[in-house]
Formats: sequence, structure tokens, C-alpha cells
Amino acid sequence: MQFLSIILFVLVIDIKTSLDAGNSSSLEAWNWILTELFALIRSLPSFPYPFPLPSSTHYPSPYPNWYRTAGIGNRLGIECCMVWRGRKGSSTTIYGTPGYKYNVQSVVKKSMTRGQSAWLSSNLKIKLSDSSETTREVFFSRTVNKKNTKIEFEQWLVGVTDGDGTFHFSEREHLPNKWVLYFKISQSTYNLRLLYHIKSILGVGQVSVGVDGMAEYRLRDVKKIVQHIIPLFDKYPLLTSKHYKYDLFKQAAFILTDTSISTAYKHILLTELKSKVRPDNYMSPAWNIVDNNVSCLQDANSVMTKSWLVGFTEAEGCFYLVTKNVGRIVHAFEITQKLDKVVLDSIAYLLKIKVIKKKTYFTVGTTNAKHISNIKLYYHNTMKGMKSLEYRIWARSFNKQKSGQARFEYLTKVRNQMCNIRSIKLDKHFQIKIDVQSKS
Repeated sequence: MQFLSIILFVLVIDIKTSLDAGNSSSLEAWNWILTELFALIRSLPSFPYPFPLPSSTHYPSPYPNWYRTAGIGNRLGIECCMVWRGRKGSSTTIYGTPGYKYNVQSVVKKSMTRGQSAWLSSNLKIKLSDSSETTREVFFSRTVNKKNTKIEFEQWLVGVTDGDGTFHFSEREHLPNKWVLYFKISQSTYNLRLLYHIKSILGVGQVSVGVDGMAEYRLRDVKKIVQHIIPLFDKYPLLTSKHYKYDLFKQAAFILTDTSISTAYKHILLTELKSKVRPDNYMSPAWNIVDNNVSCLQDANSVMTKSWLVGFTEAEGCFYLVTKNVGRIVHAFEITQKLDKVVLDSIAYLLKIKVIKKKTYFTVGTTNAKHISNIKLYYHNTMKGMKSLEYRIWARSFNKQKSGQARFEYLTKVRNQMCNIRSIKLDKHFQIKIDVQSKS
């Protein structure tokens, strides 16, 4: 058993070294090795640690009632999550930061999400003893797929922004002639990992968590906005009518940074910009090359890139399971928009599905098995935020060879698991809290 503990320690050190070097390409292999090693350790009555446990961490007692599947002291500046599997029941409890207990039910069962390992293994928390900011970026950014090029990231970011981004400028309250300007992307704290990924790649901005369960990436520095944000969105234009807001935002940024304009005149120009209203029929100029109409796949491909669509899907898309009729659950995919039908037309051509007009919005989606199969392949290994976990559970369950009542019961459990996963939240101290309730 001491030998096993040493092996585990060496593996974790190797993972830490790889992460410190910015290399995550081998994490899937390590993930598999650690999973198999943990399975062996769980079969043992006890598991010794190679070094003393840090006294600041709280662990369950008495120890003999639990199987310790991972635990490394912090002599080398590493603190791993402690994972125990109880002798009874199917839940897995993770102990890490003092005072917090994370309980995950069948969400992490390999029988339901095999290959995830589950989400916990693919996001093994390696806490560096440096700053808390470093800790968070290791957890939320370095586990993200690093294969994407800079171009793909920028196109992806434009897609995310078309869905959940904001370009804002306004006069400061109680401060006449003083203006604030910022770019932000908002997400539920459930998807905080996506925001840290954006921050880590751009190298500017801040991520914060609000009391309402929402988090946001925000960049306020006007000079950095002019340097980093505007060139990106000029190079890869927004495809939705949000482009109108961006254009005003861009003009405001240039006015604020123009040293040849007096403060009083800047106020006049900015006030005029702020009063402008987007026309009802406004379309992003990106669609001009197809005369603002998408009538074939070639038109769609000439404007919309796959990276943009992946980003937009992470913001606006939904992979879910729906009850079709009594005793039958099917896989579904959907993106809805109140405006910008041309965007959905393009998506429909790329994904080989149809746009449906509702009373107050448009939707592109499907429950057709053949179309779902195509969508599953299209999004394979593409997403960066928590939507990737939802997608993988959704996609893997689609492939399960079950039928009739057995499939209905299986998909009911999967649907409940997906709901449970979305309950993951982070508080303002960046501590993970998972409140999972079993659903039959």
C-alpha cells in the first residue's frame, strides 16, 4: 500500500509539472491512469499517505470508515482534493478547502458518464500555494482543451459575445462629464471556468462573482479595450444585431482616448452616441457579402465559421432530453433568438436542421435521431465551458444501445443527472458548492 501511495504521489507531481508548463495534452492519459489506480485503491481497507496531511484541512472521522482514494500532503506546495468513497451508498464526497464538503451523487458514476471520469477527474484540482488567482486559473483554465489556435479562439469569443456579451458606455452617476466604458461577458457561476479561460487567453480584464449567482468577465480600462478588444471585433465582426451596440461602443472608446478633444466636447459627442437607437431592421454588416440573405450552405460558410458557432452555442445553445410521449424520451438540440433570423438560417444550413418561427421568437432545433447524430459529431471535442460536460453526457447517452422501458428509465436518470450538474455553483470566495439531490 505504501508503494501505491508513492506511485500516486509521483503521478500527481508529473501532472503538476505539466500544468506549470502550460501543457494539458497528456491529461487524458493521466486521467485514465489515475482512474484505474483509484479503482485499485478503493479495494484496499486503508491507504497510507506518503507525507503527513496538512493540519489545516478537515477530514472525516474515524478514518477506518472510509476509503481514501487521493490525498497528498502540501510539503511541495500541492494540495489535492481529498476523495473518499464510503463503504455504503453510491455517493462520492470530496473534501478540499476547510469547511466545504462537496457531494456528488450518480453524476460521477462511470456507468452513466464513462469517459468523463467523471467531471471531477478531468478537472483534478491542483492547488498551487502561490496566489489564490493562480489557483483559480489553474483549475478553470489549464484543464481546457489547448488545441485551438489563436484564430479559432478569437472567432469563438465573438460567438460567445454575440450570445452573452455586453458593450457598455454611460455617464457616471453623480459625476457630470465622467464616463465609464466596459466590455463584459456574463455567465452563471456554474460556468465560471469559461470566463477564466477567456481571461487567461486575452491576458487582461477581471472575473468577479455576484451575489445573484452570476459571474462576469469585465474589462474597464479604455486603453486596453482599444488595444485588445476593438481589433479583435473589427477582424471578426459580430454576426447578430449586437454589432450596432459594438459600433457605438467603438466610437465612444475612440472619443474617450482622443487627447485632442476637450472634456466638454467629449461629453457632447458621447451623449449624442448614447441617445442613438438601433433600427428595427438592422443587420450586422458581416452579412453584406451574401446580400443579407442565406439561401444555401455556401452562403452560410462564407460568413459563419465553426468556431463562431461553437462559441454561440456555448452561450445560447441547449443540449437536453425531452419527453416525446408517454414512456419515450428523446434527445433534443435547440437555439432560439428573438431577432437575427439570418443567423439561425445560417446555423440551420450548417447543422442540416430547420428554422421554426414562433409567435415572439425564432428557433432552430431538432429531435430527429439522424439530425441529432450529425449534431453530436459536429460539436465533438469543441467546447470550452461547462456546456462541454452537458454535451458529452448528452452525446454518450444517445449512443447507448437500449430500447423500450429500459431506455426510458436510463434516459430519465441521465436527464436528472444533467439537471443536477447545472446546480453546481461557486460562491464569492471561489469555493465550489454542489448541492445534488437524488432523483428517481
